[in-house]
Amino acid sequence: FFRSLHLTMGDGEGEAVKVAVRMRCFNGRETKENATRIVRMEKFEKGSNTFIKDPNSGQEKKFVYDYSFQTHSKTEQGIGEWADQNTVFDTLGRPVMNSALEGKNVCLFAYGQTGAGKSYSMLGKQDDPGIIPRTCDAIFELIDNNQDASLTYVVEIQVVEIYCEMINDLLADRKKWPAKHSSGKIVETVTARLNLVDLAGSERTDLAGTSGTMLKEGNAINLSLSALGTCIKALSEGKKPNFRDSKLTLLLQASMTNGKVVMIAALSPASICYDETVSTLRFADRIKQVKIKAAKNVTTDPVAEMKKAMEEERAKLQAEIDALRSRCTDGGGGGADMAELQDALQTQAEAAASMKEEFERRMRELEESAEERQQRAQSINEMQSIALGGVALTPEAVTGPHLANLHEDVRLAETLLYEFKEGTTVIGRSDKENPPTLEFNGMGMVKNHAQVVFENGTVTLTANTNGRVFANGQPVKKPVELKHNMRVWLGNNYAFRFVFPGKEDEGEKFDEGEKPDYFFAEQEIAEACGGASEVAGGGGGAQGGPTK
Repeated sequence: FFRSLHLTMGDGEGEAVKVAVRMRCFNGRETKENATRIVRMEKFEKGSNTFIKDPNSGQEKKFVYDYSFQTHSKTEQGIGEWADQNTVFDTLGRPVMNSALEGKNVCLFAYGQTGAGKSYSMLGKQDDPGIIPRTCDAIFELIDNNQDASLTYVVEIQVVEIYCEMINDLLADRKKWPAKHSSGKIVETVTARLNLVDLAGSERTDLAGTSGTMLKEGNAINLSLSALGTCIKALSEGKKPNFRDSKLTLLLQASMTNGKVVMIAALSPASICYDETVSTLRFADRIKQVKIKAAKNVTTDPVAEMKKAMEEERAKLQAEIDALRSRCTDGGGGGADMAELQDALQTQAEAAASMKEEFERRMRELEESAEERQQRAQSINEMQSIALGGVALTPEAVTGPHLANLHEDVRLAETLLYEFKEGTTVIGRSDKENPPTLEFNGMGMVKNHAQVVFENGTVTLTANTNGRVFANGQPVKKPVELKHNMRVWLGNNYAFRFVFPGKEDEGEKFDEGEKPDYFFAEQEIAEACGGASEVAGGGGGAQGGPTK
């Protein structure tokens, strides 16, 4: 039979959302401010406890979750059993993958404040990968080891970002990898959608002092997280959630209404982050109350099943509309019912268009040949190569002057390298008419944001009039020659250290074995601005691309 990872529908028994929390080590800022650890954990054969102590009163609160991972210290006693990336993947990632292979929709998402370690758990580093790359490796290892000639695996990949409530497909024109057994009869189809989500940290715009475009971006992030929280609250209370409140909840609707959901809450154990950590723990405590039906999506006739699912969904929406029309006709609900009816009609139209598009896509997939599928896979690889642009993941791949990303989490710092070739490098937001050499679509970025010119052994940085650019804490208002170890900020969240191999002696000197980090770069801006950092949005560092 044939296995494919995408969406179908079904009914099943309710299963509680699995909740895990993970405590990271102190970052540079917390260490410099002499923060104390206020979180400890206890692991049992089944379940776990997480404790947090109020740094002011000393009172300790207890939260009970399915799993608690302590990645703070290997040696400190009494804070819980040490958990590395292998432990997290074997406990959360592998079961999630197996559930998808059984035909269940699955959603695993990381939640927490900015810099709490979400990306480390989900993505990890080149030499210490997280859940997403480990899951991909495990899936393809399973495929490579398949000895059953009658069994065909097809993996469909979609990578998207949600920016200001707009969904952008990061693999350009790629829709889905097509699905077809090249020979023989399809006996059984097992389908599932596996969502692995690295959420953005909530933006505290009141503290950051953001305005204009950056305020809009920060509010959009908060809107998505707030909508997710509202949907989870409704589900925990047995009410009908409004998934249309944001694009994030709309994308996760299938898994949150028919699937297995796992959340990993990333925590800072530092006393200076008490309020944010308590907020995360309370959110995690709320979501564990949610029970979701998860069915195995297995069919012997994919086309018939798709038609049946479409008809059931259409009938369900029509029944809701008929009931609303009846209330409006009777005059019992007034304007509220009329508004709800209009909303339902819009939902029906959107659902019909979506189901039609999905049906047509699946039919194209079933009719596509193995050769055509291989050609599409090749085009995907080519588009990915173009999309990566000048990004390198290992120092060995870079020999010339380059930017190395800085991050609050030292484990994610300097993992992405952007090399400058001879000539002009244009940096900026996506622009179809004039594509930039290096594309960054995060907060505070604009088209043609900045230019870097590398010629005659000299690297010069120039900022666009509307581009927010800092070098060593100072706004770039005229061309600046970059020297080794200089700190560069682009937009709101992208921080880098400039590296010039062979010209280290010309740059700023630091103690042996040390180099400027994210907090050094952030602090020098704060000092230059009289104590209030102009880089708004709560930090997060350069991610090497947009928040996904």
